[in-house]
Amino acid sequence: MLCSILLLTMACEEEQQVDYQEGYPNRMAGNWYVYDFNGKFVSIDSLHQIDIQNPEMFEGPYYLSTALDPESDDSIVIQNIYNANVRVKARLDSNRFFTTYGKQLEVFNLGGDSIRYVSLEGYIIDGNDGDIIVMTIGLYQTKHTNYDSIFTYGFRKTGWEDYEIGN
Repeated sequence: MLCSILLLTMACEEEQQVDYQEGYPNRMAGNWYVYDFNGKFVSIDSLHQIDIQNPEMFEGPYYLSTALDPESDDSIVIQNIYNANVRVKARLDSNRFFTTYGKQLEVFNLGGDSIRYVSLEGYIIDGNDGDIIVMTIGLYQTKHTNYDSIFTYGFRKTGWEDYEIGN
């Protein structure tokens, strides 16, 4: 009987509050439905030319995740770039994030395409229908070998990073 009371008492305890870094949750963290425009757009100024109703213009949608770096309050981790599980850490400055030849963090398969470095500049923009993420991205097999250049555009799915992309 004593065991039953102890089990009931432990089951009714409140969940522990998780302590996050200051500013968390933050609008920079989230899950996104994104589209890639390979080599067709090179700047944020090209947004007015995007026609997401025309499937010949893009690849996607697929899921991308952004998360605040738990070890640094000025960094963000972007996961599933290029829909190839490419993951990189970028500097965070307000609603802008960027890196130049950032090391690919997915060390086991290098994103499936031997991508070792990523350069990117991205923004999270307040849109009429919710947050929008835009990025110009360069993918590199070596620092001198450009694998691909893409423009990524997407819409917020949720406000929390998703550890299981696509679920």
